[in-house]
Amino acid sequence: MATAHDEGSAGERRAPPATLVIFGASGDLTTRKLIPALQRLADHKRLPEEFAVVGVGRSELADEDFQRRFSGGQDGLAGAAQYLSGGYDDPATYTRQWTAMLPMTNLPDYVIFEYACHEGNYSIRNVLSGARVQDGQ
Repeated sequence: MATAHDEGSAGERRAPPATLVIFGASGDLTTRKLIPALQRLADHKRLPEEFAVVGVGRSELADEDFQRRFSGGQDGLAGAAQYLSGGYDDPATYTRQWTAMLPMTNLPDYVIFEYACHEGNYSIRNVLSGARVQDGQ
């Protein structure tokens, strides 16, 4: 069934409302590949207004510094981007209180995770797998 988010201004498909969580957001792959790709999608009106980016990385980085990576931190995606610093293998990264000012939409079917870390880093996968096991108990 088509939704209001299926069609862009030129009759082309648009992404549904979503929050993209990028693990490894302070890294080179995110800066060189993911952010420019997201910016192109936004420039071509392929992302809805209800789209947000949460960056998670080991490097200490202020929200403003992360936002500047999106076309110099100007409107658009920059305003919908937040950053959380922490170690991937540190459970506190996933459980500590954190405040974000993001446009969120309650559509749990539209959650995307991008694992942009070194291919030898299995800590995120292990932490998330352990959390899934605990949730099932």
